Amino acid sequence: MREREAIIKKGRSKAAFIKKQIRLGLAQPTIHFKTFSYCVGIFLLSFFSAFFASSFLSPTVPTNADTNTADSTTADGYTLTLSSTSAVNLGLTLGPVDTMTVSAGNVNVITNSPGYRLFIGMVGASDNLQGTGSASSYAITGITGTLTAPAALTRGTWGYAIPSGTTHLSPNGFNDAYSNISSGTPDSTKKFAIPPVSTNKPDLIAVSTSATDSAGDSYPVYYGVRANLSTPQGEYSNSVMFTAIADAGAAHSATILPTGAKTNTATTAVLSTTLYSTGVVDLTTYLLTEAQYNTVMGGTPVETIAGTTTVSCSRTSSTPVKLSCTVPAIGVAGTYYLYTKSLTYGEAYSVSFTITKPEFYSVSTMQDFAKGVYCASATTPNASAQYDDLDGSHNGDKNYTPTIILKDSRDQKDYTIKKLADGRCWMTDNLRLSDAVLTSAESDLPEGATFNLPASSTARWCTTSNSINCDGTANVLDADASNPEYGTYYNFYAATAGYGPYGTIGDTEWSICPKGWKLPKGGSSGDYQQLINAGYNTAALMTKDQGGPNYVLSGRRDGASWNGQGTSNFSWTMTGNNANAAYRTVVENGVSATNTMNKYRGLTVRCVMQDFWSINTMQQMTREVASTVVTPSTTAPTSVTTRAAYDAVSDKTTVVPQRTLTDARDSEQYRVRKLADGNVWMTENLRLTLTEGQAIETSKGTMWTPANYNGTTTDTTTLTYADFDSAKWWTASPSQSELQHVRSYNNAGSAGHDVCAFTEPDSGESGLHDRQHDECYETATTYDGETQTIGVYYNYYTASAGEMEWNSEAIADNSICPRNWVVPYNTGGNSTTSTRPGYVFLLQTTYGIQFNAENSYQAASSFPVSLIPGGLVKAELGQPRSQRVSGYYLVGNRTGTAGGVSGLNARFILANSSTNKISTSNARARHGISIRCAIMGY
Repeated sequence: MREREAIIKKGRSKAAFIKKQIRLGLAQPTIHFKTFSYCVGIFLLSFFSAFFASSFLSPTVPTNADTNTADSTTADGYTLTLSSTSAVNLGLTLGPVDTMTVSAGNVNVITNSPGYRLFIGMVGASDNLQGTGSASSYAITGITGTLTAPAALTRGTWGYAIPSGTTHLSPNGFNDAYSNISSGTPDSTKKFAIPPVSTNKPDLIAVSTSATDSAGDSYPVYYGVRANLSTPQGEYSNSVMFTAIADAGAAHSATILPTGAKTNTATTAVLSTTLYSTGVVDLTTYLLTEAQYNTVMGGTPVETIAGTTTVSCSRTSSTPVKLSCTVPAIGVAGTYYLYTKSLTYGEAYSVSFTITKPEFYSVSTMQDFAKGVYCASATTPNASAQYDDLDGSHNGDKNYTPTIILKDSRDQKDYTIKKLADGRCWMTDNLRLSDAVLTSAESDLPEGATFNLPASSTARWCTTSNSINCDGTANVLDADASNPEYGTYYNFYAATAGYGPYGTIGDTEWSICPKGWKLPKGGSSGDYQQLINAGYNTAALMTKDQGGPNYVLSGRRDGASWNGQGTSNFSWTMTGNNANAAYRTVVENGVSATNTMNKYRGLTVRCVMQDFWSINTMQQMTREVASTVVTPSTTAPTSVTTRAAYDAVSDKTTVVPQRTLTDARDSEQYRVRKLADGNVWMTENLRLTLTEGQAIETSKGTMWTPANYNGTTTDTTTLTYADFDSAKWWTASPSQSELQHVRSYNNAGSAGHDVCAFTEPDSGESGLHDRQHDECYETATTYDGETQTIGVYYNYYTASAGEMEWNSEAIADNSICPRNWVVPYNTGGNSTTSTRPGYVFLLQTTYGIQFNAENSYQAASSFPVSLIPGGLVKAELGQPRSQRVSGYYLVGNRTGTAGGVSGLNARFILANSSTNKISTSNARARHGISIRCAIMGY
């Protein structure tokens, strides 16, 4: 979900309300002026239903809140600065009854002139906040109150106020005190005004007759808006401007005497100004009598003065602005004044209301929806929600269920998708897919796999009463034409894309769901049970038409007949509870996630989207899953470990998403985090132990059987828990060809390095510990004090699952990381465009871990990267070195030439306190080095 914050913009006005007094024939300015303007973005995060209260809290963190931004001008030795010392941030949450938000922003004036005046006015001819887009025919009106007679905000109005006791404030009718209110109950005792429109003179809100001190004068200006659900969705805006005028002493007048012919002769005068910026200056100049001038100085708008004459002027210079004005012939003797006013206010003070739809509504296919934070961007509703939010206009209201229609790109059929009370996105229609060749590009299949899903057929449906007799046959049958909402029925073999045959027990990993979606997990701790726990605990809630899962009573197919249509619902899960049956879900008379059904029967399929919070194993992490949480900022100070905690954070960039996942190959558990480079990293060292001849799944999803590659039968190298025979790690004449051996070193408290997190070496063990007996590894500590297990060291051949032999120079495509994960590459590739992203490079550029830079190692060995000084195993020694001093980490590419002194390119080295550096270097590929695996997060 994209974050909705109040946006504070500050800018400088090109020109504003300008007063100038000069003596005819002189170019001496006598009134100094300066304008300052800024923008306040007020976001309406939600419009709620007329009958339900709001419970969504608006964010309060402004962006671009560049405080103390000031504009200054100087003339005649006097200076004037107008600035904003505080960013204004208004957040408005709407409910069924009126709510009111009030927030303050100070305006400061600093001048050494004998005095100044401060004005406020609208830029345009309307004080309405006019809607745009879908709300273009609507407006939020300005309150009817004025400076001297303000009024309480009414529904659908806005205004400003300044506490009445503020020093230098002009006569007014405001209250004596105001305070910030965040979407609270409207306070009708507080009065507000609206700035005059541009066709009228701006309000004079403050007058000072003396110079300010160095701190200046501060004016707290409060802005309020009141509304309820009747305000349509859209952006509402208008523009307001502050103007300050510094009076620099006595006025310079122009005296024209009607003597002789000169009485009726036009006179040319040059008017020079000292504007800060001249880009949009558009001045209109008036010729005023003395009486008129005095009236203007008293505050009456120029436009109402009878007999005012517009003087024709043209610009002769831009820096400073100089205008050549022709004064008309005058037949009456007297003293006259030239008065200039800006008609173009330039950059303005703007009040905006914006409703932003969550990203939930921004894609069109189920496959694309699974590739980002679309689901996370929408509100998690209550299970009791009775209404669907179809366009995002109710985002934030838990009484509405976020709902969207998405296409399955495989057959272009439409499905309703809802974010439900468990925080996950579900299909709420039954799958209708048949007669298709499914591929891993668009379906929930392993990389490169295909599955032939047959067409609907009653003739092929297995009619026996035992699943074993129907094993290996995919049965598919569409509902009859009178019940299209029932969708298509599949036996378990078809629903699991052939990966759930008779005999399988436990979760079946693959299915016919769209890519990024899965069959729900069954059983007492599965996905359906989580729906029940979230509040969908009655059949009424599960089967109602709006707001919830909307399970239809589609029944099932039993061999040659239908069963339970119109009375019960049966939907497959991925979980087989025994050889012959699998869990299914809800029935009409109650809700159950633990009932079972024979695998040969025909049940419907609903899919649930996988995300960062729903998976349990390292192997379930994919690029799609990694992309379902927001990339944190580099300064995010803490991690969150649960969906509920993550959902509670309004600005998702301020926290680091973290999970503890199990490696399905050996049940080791690892902490993983999404980091600021956009990728998910293991933040613990790999601890996988292998035995020669025992196959393991690799990062590519293929199987690798560790074996010796030196052609002998006497070398029985293993990667078992207790195999620490240094002779098996190193031979008398080490050479580059020694890489072609399966080598690892299980760092479990070896002799000479017996520091252990749990116990000291047992008697008779010679200081050697292993996981099988002591559950003990040696440990090291991160820079910020976190203790970690050092884990296992691997040579390069082993790390690449036998792919990188002694003369290999390419980037390894395979590794002993869990499926989908990689040993990070050290290239300059971009994370989203390169097939081999430079993970190390990306960490360096995001966290500022500059190689060879002083003190940079602290960033790598602190939260959230958390590298540790685990040392390495040098083949010549056959045991670890530099533990608790330096940390070495493999990367997936090498340098050098075949047969030469080749090695590993770009390992991390965490230097000791005497160097405080991160650096990259080459190491012999036969050495044992730690591994951290990573996975791209889009």
